[in-house]
Amino acid sequence: MEELSAAFAEQNLHSLPSSTLLSMSAEERMQALQDIHGVLDIPEEDPAIVETKVKEMVQKLAQFEPSRREALDEAIRQNPEYVERCRLAFLRAEEFDTEKAAQRMAAHFALRFELFETTDVLGRDMMISDLAARKEDLPMLENGAIQLLKHRDRIGRPIILFFPARLPYVPYHFPSMVSCSTNLLYAVISVH
Repeated sequence: MEELSAAFAEQNLHSLPSSTLLSMSAEERMQALQDIHGVLDIPEEDPAIVETKVKEMVQKLAQFEPSRREALDEAIRQNPEYVERCRLAFLRAEEFDTEKAAQRMAAHFALRFELFETTDVLGRDMMISDLAARKEDLPMLENGAIQLLKHRDRIGRPIILFFPARLPYVPYHFPSMVSCSTNLLYAVISVH
């Protein structure tokens, strides 16, 4: 333990956060504090603008090569209402940049298909039972390395704690556990 403390002192890691904060603009510091504390100034969304952006995004998706949107098209065939609900989440994630949102959405469904090698998971939210095909992900859930807290942050996001020290050395595929319908706040805790 003393060796670890000496290493920290030697590298002057204690000043790293303050030097980083000092190099940020006042706006960047405020944004970082809001992100950490779950305080968010959510702008009002004009329904007419949202509808326009959703239509633009659908047009952008239609312009993609068929191979690029194959998994998304299958999800639409399975459950169009589910995919429609997801669109707004992708738009919000990209601050209503329709091109980026379309790319993210197509990539999300393509990754789901790639990771699970089945179309069964495309038209609905992921479930723990879906991980049966991904045996390397189950131990991570079972040993408590990832925990969903019962309380949410100030703006209503679910909070996931991640304890990397509890993980055996196995290459995990974290994107397989992400749902397009939820915004999550991740907290990485390095406790040994």
